[in-house]
Amino acid sequence: MLAYLELRDSDTIALKCTYLERDSAKEIGDYKWDKASRKWLFPLNRDTIRKARRIFKGIAIEPEIFTHLSQQTHFQDKITEIKQLKDCEVDESFIKGNLYPHQRVGVKFLECFDKALIFDEMGLGKTLTSLTNVLWRKKNNQVRRCIILAPKSCKETVWARQVEQFTNEKTLIAEGTKSKRKKTYKRFAEEKILFLILGYETYRVDFQLLKELSIINENGSGAEMLILDEVQKIKNIKAQITKIVAKTHVAYTIGLTGTPVYNRIEDIFAPVDIVKPGLLGSSFWRFSDHFLRMGGYGKHEVVGYQHLKELREKVESVSLRRTTDQVLVLPPKHYEDREVELKDTEHKRAYEEMRDELFTWIKDMDDKEVKVQASQILSRNIRLSQITNGFISSHNLDKPKWFDKSPKIAEIDEILRDYADDGVVIFTRWIPMVHKLYELYKEKYNAVYLAGETSDKMRVKNIDAFQDGTSKVFICQIQAGSLGISLNRAKIVIFTDKSFLSLGILSQAEARVYRQGLDHSCTIVSLIAKDTIDETWQKLIEKKGKLAREVIVDRPRLDKGDWLDLVKKT
Repeated sequence: MLAYLELRDSDTIALKCTYLERDSAKEIGDYKWDKASRKWLFPLNRDTIRKARRIFKGIAIEPEIFTHLSQQTHFQDKITEIKQLKDCEVDESFIKGNLYPHQRVGVKFLECFDKALIFDEMGLGKTLTSLTNVLWRKKNNQVRRCIILAPKSCKETVWARQVEQFTNEKTLIAEGTKSKRKKTYKRFAEEKILFLILGYETYRVDFQLLKELSIINENGSGAEMLILDEVQKIKNIKAQITKIVAKTHVAYTIGLTGTPVYNRIEDIFAPVDIVKPGLLGSSFWRFSDHFLRMGGYGKHEVVGYQHLKELREKVESVSLRRTTDQVLVLPPKHYEDREVELKDTEHKRAYEEMRDELFTWIKDMDDKEVKVQASQILSRNIRLSQITNGFISSHNLDKPKWFDKSPKIAEIDEILRDYADDGVVIFTRWIPMVHKLYELYKEKYNAVYLAGETSDKMRVKNIDAFQDGTSKVFICQIQAGSLGISLNRAKIVIFTDKSFLSLGILSQAEARVYRQGLDHSCTIVSLIAKDTIDETWQKLIEKKGKLAREVIVDRPRLDKGDWLDLVKKT
């Protein structure tokens, strides 16, 4: 029997061969065995054809395969041309207002795909680009209903607001008790409402209910489109939400994020597989086998990466990424490090004692133990960062203990004295710091704050107060405010601490201010406590800068030497 390759669908080819040739079929790589047809399935690409011809001499190949390969090449050439455009014409008649040139290019890009990813940097208007695509599909009778999955912080402040601001469409937000959410879903199913916005966790919990109400189904009567905001939320292939999103059958999907990968290139697999199944491998195991280098005990640890050029090319074939510098002409952004010193005796002694104890603990470990204890080492290092802010907390204390005269707060006092009228945003990772600064500045500067505890309504109210100038100071827990808000009234941004925060998180925080619509220069101030973890972390990042600035690796891996460098005496 002569081996035979046939076209299965636009992305897949099937190999028919004898049982004795099964090992040869596996040599082609990235295969699936289809029991029903008793054929081997492979991704349709030229590399697969080359391998099949080399392994199976004289193999018969269906002519339609080459037709589809030519169409693939032509399509990618078209996508490359679109990505190179500075501007283009698209239909904007169904939105209120005008798109920026780069947004029009983004809309043109999305029109070419049923499912695609937009990785534009924060602040470039991915939301409006996506909404325009939904309305274009509605106008062309492709979409009647669209489900938007978004982080809690973005449901109302970003999506609902922009739908109201730029369109004439109605929006429903699923929230509250299960009975309340069920009423929302029934209304969405029965009325002519285009957008339903849910949080990822709500979608996971209510997925079966949404299927029962026929909002999600496979027969075409449910929602036709899905938008995944901050698509890295489904990066974990083992997470239930990732599996549920993969089971969501819609005709059109857009995945959005400004930071496609924080720390590991493994995180890119699930988002890409949602929009183009099999592109990076027929399974995560195939992906890992091809792109990851494994080592360590039992070869279960990722020790490096390989074939990165191929990975980047494949991801770029279904995604669009532009940076602020590439597409916007914004006022200048200045960076300024302000050095402070721990002068209070008790404050300085507390820091040095914890630092020296940590140094001795790490020094006595071998490399294997450092890996095992990595999370504990990180936790103790982060507590050092906490002390540089002027307080210490632990499970033994009912409330944080503040040292006298925190030098970072004293420096913030100086900055606000001179620049509060210009609008100042203060980012910190610590809730006690948020509360402390709020108490200090709420009367003098009418300060407002945002933290994980802040309700959605208060969040909107506080953002509006800062943006309209009612409040002069916006204090923000960085984990709560790095997504979905615009604070571009500010001229000054202050980071009280940056240690062990990923570059992606920091970039997202900056992009709350330095973004589309900014009409003045902006100064980013970092407070650095002299001879502390603030300094050593900054030096470590500079030393590993090439790695840290890679698109695919946002935060460097640390070994024993790195940990010791962070806590050694200077």
